Amino acid sequence: GKILTVAQLTPYKQDPDRAVRKAAFEAEGRFFDENQEKFDEIIDFAELRDFVDVPLKNYSSGMVARLGFAIATVIEPDILICDEILAVGDFQFQQKCEERINQMRAHGVTILFVSHSIEQVQRICHRALWLDHGHLKMIGPVDEVCPAYISQHAPA
Repeated sequence: GKILTVAQLTPYKQDPDRAVRKAAFEAEGRFFDENQEKFDEIIDFAELRDFVDVPLKNYSSGMVARLGFAIATVIEPDILICDEILAVGDFQFQQKCEERINQMRAHGVTILFVSHSIEQVQRICHRALWLDHGHLKMIGPVDEVCPAYISQHAPA
């Protein structure tokens, strides 16, 4: 199946001088500028309609992250890896991303969600894996792993 990370699909690295409207960024063999429906869905989800003619090099890191997330989720992968993606954007955009993640999971997509936000992990995940300096500390249901993490990191 298809495994995608939000970061790998960021078109900024391919040609930062091109505007999104003109950028024929390819993901999984598809050119979104040739598929207007998918392109519109990406731009509308990312809330970048007013910026489609702006060169990608002028996008903020948050705008690039929004675009990457929108691309990755429109492609409909079998496994989606999200690394701190919800750390960018305003509250409403974060909520929209969480809703999209939950919809994808309901349709059988496996989500590998990497975050330092315990609250987001608790809302989005069913299972959690706690790493400490690259070493596995605990793996299991989110309602067991998160409280253990919190209790270990609570101020004394």
